[in-house]
Amino acid sequence: MTDFSAVATPALVIDLAQVDRNCARVAAYAADHGLTWRPHVKTHKSAQVAARQLAAGAVGLSCATPREAEVMATVCSDLLLAYPPVGTERLRRTVAVAAQVRLTVMLDSLESATALSEALAAPGASARVLIEVDAGMRRTGVVGVEPAVELARAVAAFPGLTFAGFGFYPGQLR
Repeated sequence: MTDFSAVATPALVIDLAQVDRNCARVAAYAADHGLTWRPHVKTHKSAQVAARQLAAGAVGLSCATPREAEVMATVCSDLLLAYPPVGTERLRRTVAVAAQVRLTVMLDSLESATALSEALAAPGASARVLIEVDAGMRRTGVVGVEPAVELARAVAAFPGLTFAGFGFYPGQLR
């Protein structure tokens, strides 16, 4: 479609050929540099775009919220929840997603690890955990090596949780 005069605005219009070219470019860059590609869906919030990213070579998807994870579980079996699910409803939804896909959750406190482990116990579900480390932005994450290692050891002992490594948000590199 090149004549947009009949399109009522506001309207979202996407050039799918350009989306596919962008996905191929990112996938090629990742492959050339020995990296894996896990796009964050908060930029598009579209299962259709996510499916194209996966088809181009993404290894999984990153989500900001349990709701995003619910939607992306329809197209992807390997999700990262980049923020701790806080509160009963978010924990319930997170557990439901964990029962459907391989779920990794980024955590930065003993409280959030305890709550997630307890929520996962009832249905016998499990989740992998990345300990989020503050990489200098003072935004989120455990500050310091020893506290991060302590939290990792605690997570490894919780039922339903598997310590999967460390993660960080390098936003200051922009």
